Amino acid sequence: MVKNKKALLTVVLLLLISVLFFAYNFKENRVAPVGFSCEKNNILNLAKKNMPPKFFFGLEYIFLGEAHKIADCYSNIGATWAKTAPSGTLWQDIEPNPPVNGIHTYDWSKIDEVIQAMQSAGFFNLTIEIGPRSKWGSKPIPRGKGFYFFISAEVNTALKDEHVNDYALYVENFVERYDNDGIGDMPGLKAPITRYEVLSEAQWLPEKSPYWRGTVDEYIQVLKISYKAAKKANSNTKIILSGFAFWDLFDKGPLTDQQIEQKIQESIDYYPPEDARKSASADLRHVLAFNER
Repeated sequence: MVKNKKALLTVVLLLLISVLFFAYNFKENRVAPVGFSCEKNNILNLAKKNMPPKFFFGLEYIFLGEAHKIADCYSNIGATWAKTAPSGTLWQDIEPNPPVNGIHTYDWSKIDEVIQAMQSAGFFNLTIEIGPRSKWGSKPIPRGKGFYFFISAEVNTALKDEHVNDYALYVENFVERYDNDGIGDMPGLKAPITRYEVLSEAQWLPEKSPYWRGTVDEYIQVLKISYKAAKKANSNTKIILSGFAFWDLFDKGPLTDQQIEQKIQESIDYYPPEDARKSASADLRHVLAFNER
């Protein structure tokens, strides 16, 4: 009886911890910390005083909700580069419902607000993260085991075969809206946006990834579709391969190639042996903007 009570209490405690973690980390529309204040960030003034004349400073990420405050604050030190958070830009955010009789309905309101705020503050070098997350257009999200049972609002899966063209249209219309060519542009757009990253930190093992739960080949399929659709809208668009999270890899300073390889082997959860860069065909590797992130 005592053992059963202990087991029950343990389960309840674990569930409580998991729910709290889920609520804190995986809100559907994650925003910047409440009460963000430029005055509280003394590091900004320090950076402004010591910034080299040709140093380019950028921000990652710009979340929904307080884009205006963040943009105005960091523009004061000369920052002109920024990357938006995926909340608000993934397929599900832009097209929450499937097309009706072939007619697509897109909601650009949230990302429009962010872009207007950033460009008004002088951020004209923006990178947008796009991805195939969709309740109707992509495959069901498999749940991992234990801690990885929970699913973040930013996890993506492979496309359903019957909705490949719908995803391509999402990408094409996205690029078209912000290419500043005078055709279907966002009202008030001040400069073209030409950099789009297809997911971020997709290198995790699929069953443990908070961002991509699919195979390398499935990711490459999304990458190819995104590239073709983006180029159709604007030939100057740069499609960027998912950024690689190095975590604490270089915390202790520079490493030799041998030391890097050893650390990668020791951290299989973060650095699985499959790599999209190696698996992608030579012609695809040639056109991807590897170093734009």
